[in-house]
Amino acid sequence: MKKSILIIFLFVLSAWSYGYVLTKNNFGQEVKWGKENMKLSLYSNLSGVSQQILNDAVAQWNGISQMAIQLKGAKSGDYNDWSGNGYNDIGYSKQPVYFNNSCAVLGVTTLIYNKDGNITEADVLLNGHSGCFSTNTNSDNFLGNVITHELGHLVGLAHNEVVHSSMYYTSSIGQYILSSDDKAGAHVLYPTGSKGGVRGKIIGGNSLVGIFGANVMLISVKNGKVLAASLSEPDGTFSISGVDIKKDDRYYIYVSPVKNKDVFPSYYYSIRNNFCYSNASYRGAFFQSCGNSLVGYPYSFKAATDNQIMESGNITIRCNIDVPDDYLYEKNEDWYELDIVDDENNIGETFVGYFEKKYNYEGDVLSSIELDGIDRIKINLSDLNFSSWGDGDETIYLEYRMITQDIYSKLISRVRINGVEQQYIFPDSDYSIIYNQKGRIPISKTNFLSNVFEFTIEPLNKWGKCSDSLVLDVSQMCPINGYQENQLFYMDNGMYDSLFIYFIDFHISKKKNTLSDQIENYTMISHKAIDTNQGNDSCPDAPNAYSVSANIPEFFSGLISKKKSDSDPMACASIDTSNPGGPFNNFMSTLLGFLLILIFFGQKRVKNY
Repeated sequence: MKKSILIIFLFVLSAWSYGYVLTKNNFGQEVKWGKENMKLSLYSNLSGVSQQILNDAVAQWNGISQMAIQLKGAKSGDYNDWSGNGYNDIGYSKQPVYFNNSCAVLGVTTLIYNKDGNITEADVLLNGHSGCFSTNTNSDNFLGNVITHELGHLVGLAHNEVVHSSMYYTSSIGQYILSSDDKAGAHVLYPTGSKGGVRGKIIGGNSLVGIFGANVMLISVKNGKVLAASLSEPDGTFSISGVDIKKDDRYYIYVSPVKNKDVFPSYYYSIRNNFCYSNASYRGAFFQSCGNSLVGYPYSFKAATDNQIMESGNITIRCNIDVPDDYLYEKNEDWYELDIVDDENNIGETFVGYFEKKYNYEGDVLSSIELDGIDRIKINLSDLNFSSWGDGDETIYLEYRMITQDIYSKLISRVRINGVEQQYIFPDSDYSIIYNQKGRIPISKTNFLSNVFEFTIEPLNKWGKCSDSLVLDVSQMCPINGYQENQLFYMDNGMYDSLFIYFIDFHISKKKNTLSDQIENYTMISHKAIDTNQGNDSCPDAPNAYSVSANIPEFFSGLISKKKSDSDPMACASIDTSNPGGPFNNFMSTLLGFLLILIFFGQKRVKNY
């Protein structure tokens, strides 16, 4: 008898995860549609504005991979008849097993797939209770955010924690617009041509053991964003592909631990992070080369050709924050003079900085919390002759990119160059608030002595007393440029770094054309030379690292012809028994993120869970 499996994804208001993550069965096989379903029929029970929002979401997922979703009229108005009926349905539902008369769960996607991981049916249920959705795109519960997210599950993507990704586990502003991470995941499942990326291995400990489940993010300097991310396999290897890699860009790798493994497919439930001293978790860190002089200076990758697959080698997880020694010595005392010129007059550098909390008291009462100090960075280019740089009178610039939000840092800062305040980036038509910063200042081609640039980075974060007339709870941040904390950052604090770190990259650029002042209209013309990447074999961290196998439940062992190793972990439960009331009784807990996995036979309908 043919056996099938049903996976249920819950889209909730408060939880977290990582990605892009492909949906996998318990043996690590990708769960996706077969070639015969590249034109996939989706039967809609929606109408009016809801149907138009669905149309817009489908249009985004179409055209980025081989798969094309074709919308059709409803097959059945009764959601109890959807699961196992042989059709892919979408519509509103009030089914209590999922929605429990509240808006805590916004959407549910069920995937039915066979023993080979091929999806045979998918159904999307949207919360049908009143007031759960908004038709305002500038809202975190905009219906389009949820539909676009659920269609990602229908395609075969799992949850992730890439900031501003549609597949991020909780509802947030702007999710109705696909990120590059979402597009990369769809392309990996159903490729349409040649794309680039990076591959390597995450290690730890003196024995260079592979680390399972590390979140590996690929960051573009040009865009100042995470392009895509992936979880490492049980042997530590990772592959991020399906990305538009450009040879005129620079790329960095950031590795961080999983915060809550329970929201992943159960294949990942055995992930461990406690590989540092005193059983502490490793922390988020950039890949850097070995050597004391390179601490705090992330290693950059440069593609030789567009859409190249770059090789990272072995990358160690880290137990401590890595900042340059000279930066740390001068911090809050003097100017940190950053040398960004090498022996061949290549100009560029990247480093990691940070700020600590300062606690203020009125008497014995905590009145406010703020970030301490101002970072001062001086870059002296006065010894260089720039008269031949660029074409004729073409202007060249010293440019910077500063990233915080994408690496889970809550730092908000004001940057000035020679006293001139730079602009924040709150870009894009998707209404998402992307807190990254960029800036540039012209370099003189005639008065070389004037090419001395002083950068100040002043943290603006402050909790508690925002002014003499306004006193807020210490847990709430004062408004910044009219934005509250929960607009700038996701409300769940569990995903954020405990330190307020920033990544800043300096390079030389010029404007490519006379179009508007946008990132894509500037091109990088100089950065530091890249030494040969030797990986981290000679400087591994996380001394207590050990090998971890993927979670392969005993009761799945008969689904494929693969002998189960005695060393593999055994986990028979699909529901966390630490919550006696079951996973649907406490909707605001992280147990909502559990992916309920049920086995049933012959495409049998499932009505009760």
